[in-house]
Amino acid sequence: MKTRLIVIGVVTGFAVLAFASGSAAQGNKPSAPVTVTNTPLPVTIASPLTVTGTLSLAGTPAQLTLQGIFEEGSVNLADVDILGPRSYTLPAGYSRLLVRHVSCRAITAPGQKVQIFLDAEYQLPSVGGTMNLIELIPDNEIDGALPQARKVAHAEIYAFVGITTPGGPVMGDTLRLSAQKDGTTGTGGVTCTVGGELFQ
Repeated sequence: MKTRLIVIGVVTGFAVLAFASGSAAQGNKPSAPVTVTNTPLPVTIASPLTVTGTLSLAGTPAQLTLQGIFEEGSVNLADVDILGPRSYTLPAGYSRLLVRHVSCRAITAPGQKVQIFLDAEYQLPSVGGTMNLIELIPDNEIDGALPQARKVAHAEIYAFVGITTPGGPVMGDTLRLSAQKDGTTGTGGVTCTVGGELFQ
């Protein structure tokens, strides 16, 4: 019995010493150097790049003067090149015009009423024609000492020329002034100032 206890003690002690020696050896073992390499990963962006949301870019300020005349015997506005154009076409390098403000003056015979249009051509898959983008009906008349009665109308506007609406019309690139009066007597004319922005 005594011999067995000694052997077990020796064996147990050896095992403990061996374990302790192993732990000490591992703790004193020098660590190997570690190198970290920063390698950028390639990023591919599909073309064309699609931006979702609202992208606001300032346009080029634009201010136009469009005018025409009423001739004796006609109710429709006619061209008068010596005074200025009756239409405006988007210049090269610009794809659309945003109209923000319109101010018009009409001269007619006293008592006549007038309706003013700013229109553009449009095209749908099955039909096309002229679209009245803006319509003004002056409801006032300035007479007095003026040689001819004058009527004035103005409005804040938000209308585009030269755009394509998804599922809707394709708008032409020309804005044109038109007008009609309710009588054929007398002469006169319409002058409109159009303010807005041009976009590329």
